[in-house]
Amino acid sequence: MTRKLLPVALVLLPLILLSSCGPGKYRPKPNEELFGTWTNESYGTVNGRVFMPQKEIIDASGYEAYRNVSDHGPAEKGPESIASKWSKEGSTWYKTYGTASDSDQIWTFQALHRLSKEGTVRECVMVWLPKPDPDSYPTAIDPKDPSYRIYNRAGK
Repeated sequence: MTRKLLPVALVLLPLILLSSCGPGKYRPKPNEELFGTWTNESYGTVNGRVFMPQKEIIDASGYEAYRNVSDHGPAEKGPESIASKWSKEGSTWYKTYGTASDSDQIWTFQALHRLSKEGTVRECVMVWLPKPDPDSYPTAIDPKDPSYRIYNRAGK
């Protein structure tokens, strides 16, 4: 019995070891470039409801969005996780996903972020989905996209 299992084990063991080396969930560092306070004072509320937040705070636990830079409490908040990170042409890129909520509703989003080489400017576009879908991330940062946002890192 043992002699029959040995060849099987010799074939399966490398496959098991190789499968554990594949891509897994991204594990963010405590000092990710994406983390911090981001502001754009030209944004604001539209029709009293839809808004582009003037301030976003992103950290390891998620994000908070503030209607105005001076607000003391967020208008939206929720968990946000980093799905992947890479560098391209001097910029740092992230794919993130999360759940946002305000006083009325909850929704799921996926976002593509690009940070400038210096880490002082963040651009992003988003899609809103019923549930996360790894095939539905935005594929480009397009300033003409209705979800496009651009922020400067606060304090730099």
